[in-house]
Amino acid sequence: MVILNKLFNVAIAQELAALSRETAELKLIKEAAGSPDYAQKVFDKVYNTDIKRLLSMDSMWKNRAMPTPLEFDALKSATSEETRKVAEGLIDQKVWNLKENFEMFNDSVVRLSTRLLKMRKTQDDAIISFDKDDEDAMDFVTAASNLRAHVFNITTKSLFDVKCE
Repeated sequence: MVILNKLFNVAIAQELAALSRETAELKLIKEAAGSPDYAQKVFDKVYNTDIKRLLSMDSMWKNRAMPTPLEFDALKSATSEETRKVAEGLIDQKVWNLKENFEMFNDSVVRLSTRLLKMRKTQDDAIISFDKDDEDAMDFVTAASNLRAHVFNITTKSLFDVKCE
């Protein structure tokens, strides 16, 4: 019983340390809002650091495909392989490729963080509400969810499809 209690205490201490690291990481990202590398910090946390953390949990991947972390610098320097024709109909019906999602993610994070910082000049606790009629928010949601889908090898969606769901 004593050994079991010691193991339990070690496990709790490790979990508390992990939560403390996670909190510190998120605080640094939040403080970086408005900085030139803010989009990269958000991207690296969500699509690289967190995915690598998931990959370290071996038991999760015994019966399912492993996710693939994304590298900011590799995507930034990649050339767009865009050779597809725009889908017939509205431009919103085109499914963005990986590079286009990456670029839209970065652009929309900058737009949204700039908006939030401007709002916080007059209201300390300001937040951005996401609405399907808000172009910045929908660009972010579409790009962010498509990048996550890419990581987990799930079919990506057009802006139009995301608005519909």
